[in-house]
Amino acid sequence: MKYSRQLFALLLLVSGLLTAFLGARTLLDPEGMMETFGANAAGAQGLELLIAVLGAALLSLALFVLLAGHWAWRGHQHGRTLGLLCAATLLLVAISAWLVGNSTEILILDGVRGGLLLAFGLSWKPDA
Repeated sequence: MKYSRQLFALLLLVSGLLTAFLGARTLLDPEGMMETFGANAAGAQGLELLIAVLGAALLSLALFVLLAGHWAWRGHQHGRTLGLLCAATLLLVAISAWLVGNSTEILILDGVRGGLLLAFGLSWKPDA
């Protein structure tokens, strides 16, 4: 595919921005984020710590996805490699959320993002 590298990079950048938004929202508005997913924090000790860890992990993933997008845009092989690892991570999150929490929303959101990134990343054949 002629423009697979550019499409892969753009998808990485959009996905990275979305992941950064979700991570920041998780850290800044944990109650709102829990409400979005139908979780109830009442009486759940230690839940704040788990939410903080989730928010930090999302921000870390966002950084990796954005870095992969930057490198892919510039045509670097390591952008493709890191982007494919990020795609696999999104697919793992999607499958885990569906298997553990029966969350079709996360399955669709992260599954589609991960699948598209995987498809475009594999279709881009970097120069040696």
